Amino acid sequence: MKVYLYEPLTGFHELKGKILAGGNPLSTGRIYGEVLEAVKSSNFYTEDPNEACFFMAGFDTSCEANKCYPGENLMHQMLHSLKYWNTGNNHILFENSDNYYIPYDPENAITIRTSQNAKYFRSKYDIPIGLTSHNARTFSEQEVPSMSERQFNVSFVGTLYKKYNFRRNLAPLHDNVKNFIILECRDLEDVACNRDQSSLEFEYLLKNSKFGIAAKGVGLHSYRLAEAMAAGAIPIVVADDYVLPFEEVLPWYKFSIRVRENDVLNIPSRAADISEEQLSRMQKMARCVFKEYMSTIGLQVVNGLTLLQRRLNILDGKVVDDSFWHKCDVV
Repeated sequence: MKVYLYEPLTGFHELKGKILAGGNPLSTGRIYGEVLEAVKSSNFYTEDPNEACFFMAGFDTSCEANKCYPGENLMHQMLHSLKYWNTGNNHILFENSDNYYIPYDPENAITIRTSQNAKYFRSKYDIPIGLTSHNARTFSEQEVPSMSERQFNVSFVGTLYKKYNFRRNLAPLHDNVKNFIILECRDLEDVACNRDQSSLEFEYLLKNSKFGIAAKGVGLHSYRLAEAMAAGAIPIVVADDYVLPFEEVLPWYKFSIRVRENDVLNIPSRAADISEEQLSRMQKMARCVFKEYMSTIGLQVVNGLTLLQRRLNILDGKVVDDSFWHKCDVV
């Protein structure tokens, strides 16, 4: 299976006489630039469109939601200018905004998104991936305390938004005596808590928590998911309609807890039900899944292409070798 990357578009900055302040509206941006470089460095990449099975745009298809293109109609025209677009068939669109749905019509294109919403998600067609964070990195064994060494049972650090107030429901869980730590931002604008605190304090809390809450914020996705896994804390996912990264092939129930939004006050009892032995297994698996499948956005996109290859093999009646998705199995 091969993927062709279109060349960056030119000339669209003159459409409708709209030019955004700050530069060329067709610039890819850091994140999409990382995506394109990862695809180019993979075995899936081809420079020949005639041997390609899938196509990806040379401009940032996340920019619609991130306000770096003038509007929906322009994105529509840009996509339709692609030589092989054909209503999006065999095309892949990347999107990492907080939006619950893509704010333009992807038509038949496959979407690789960090905030896949079950209400709009096309099962075994679209691909869910996770957010990455500078606080989420691959730590050595020596850097990650065992479960028995961790001081806190459950922790959460994140913005308690004025407009999106679901996270405020976590506040009653804060209990220093029982080591349930819920830290809120004093500045309730769209500023992540880890910018207000030193990275050392943030990292210390995660590395010394048995569980880390990954609750939805403005979007369904959360940086806390990858950060908890990287630091060896078991993620507690609180976002009802969130489609977990690669859940088609990764057994999230083995290394995470899913709690419904209206059930957050039962998080302590859910956490208490898990034995120390099981916690250790979950910790090892969560760290491994982060390292092998989720540590960078580029890695996740290439793993998404691997998942597409798997789907094609199934459709073609080929024997499917799933060893790639079982690197983290813990006996």
